[in-house]
Amino acid sequence: MTTPTYNWINEQQNESQRPTFVGHVLIVDDFEPNRDVLVRRLQHLGCTTEEAVNGGQALERLRSGNFDLVLLDIMMPVMSGYEVLETMKQDEQLSRIPVVVISAVDDMASIARCIELGAEDFLTKPIEPIVLKARTLASIEKKRLRDAEQDYLAQLKHEKQQISDLLDLVIPIGADLAAEPDFGRLLVKIVESGRIISHADAGILYLKTERDTLEYVVVSNAAVGLFLTAADLKPESLLPLGTSNTRAAFPAVEAIVSGTSILIEHQADLNSWKALRERDQAFNYQTQKLLALPLLNSRQNIIGVLEFTNARADDGSIIRFSAHMQRMLQALSRLAGAALQGYLEQYAESPAKMSALLSRLITPCEPDKYKKFLKQNTSYDYVPTFNAYANAPLA
Repeated sequence: MTTPTYNWINEQQNESQRPTFVGHVLIVDDFEPNRDVLVRRLQHLGCTTEEAVNGGQALERLRSGNFDLVLLDIMMPVMSGYEVLETMKQDEQLSRIPVVVISAVDDMASIARCIELGAEDFLTKPIEPIVLKARTLASIEKKRLRDAEQDYLAQLKHEKQQISDLLDLVIPIGADLAAEPDFGRLLVKIVESGRIISHADAGILYLKTERDTLEYVVVSNAAVGLFLTAADLKPESLLPLGTSNTRAAFPAVEAIVSGTSILIEHQADLNSWKALRERDQAFNYQTQKLLALPLLNSRQNIIGVLEFTNARADDGSIIRFSAHMQRMLQALSRLAGAALQGYLEQYAESPAKMSALLSRLITPCEPDKYKKFLKQNTSYDYVPTFNAYANAPLA
């Protein structure tokens, strides 16, 4: 007795021969046999279909669905094809859907009227299958190209507006940093400006040294009441850049070696950075979000790193570093690099003078003086605008 496998084999063959998806088509015709023929032919091409028996029903379907093409009869009860075309033309969303008119009416006046009302094409009944295939595929492909173009133009417009907004926002802070005559105040302003923009708990400024190491220059963490400078840190706190151990342990080292921003948002990723775990343990603190940005001078050379930890919402909850916030901090890092360049070049050949400058930074033993300093030097009028931009949702 032969095993009955014939049907199963046919099913597998039919599955493998099933056409790939082409598009979703609405068929509008009051005569059911016409709709049935079109449904079969379109499904054979790889289209999915819905049906409407008159113009009013067609508009309901169009407003509630997502269609790539409409095949529209002209002579129908309730609402004619002309009325459907006119309504679609006046609707911004519906006007983007191509319409191929299918009708037994083949006079030039009728064809011209349909084209004027926005029809993509006009086919007369009876329709040759090869012509239906060609017009259907061409209309759907043109719609996809138009959609892609519209999406691209909208994205360009959005990005252009964001760049314009960002320039308006960063010009004041750039001018302030560039005009700062005191090196110590400049360093603290850079860190605290970033903390203010992002509502971050902590900010760290590292500078690259001539010995190919990364030096802590300012360490500020408002959540634990910590403020340290290079004068407070031991020489062994310098981070060598040439070893895989420090690169794997410190996000700041990875940022300067790779030349890219390092964004850490998930606990599993945070746990892989040994130095973060040790630092949190030492200060009884928990890092949940971190952003490290390389500082570049005008020659595009990396001169240091800005690092921010745990951005917060207005209610105090920890939030991600949003795309807007990252753009703001990236702009700040570029401005900071430009502002620092003159000082770093001036003291490049005299590390002792640089050390002397750093040693005069305010230290933890002067908290009242530091608070007064911050109030005097980071109470910018434009900070509320920065915060609004940094926390704005993406369009």
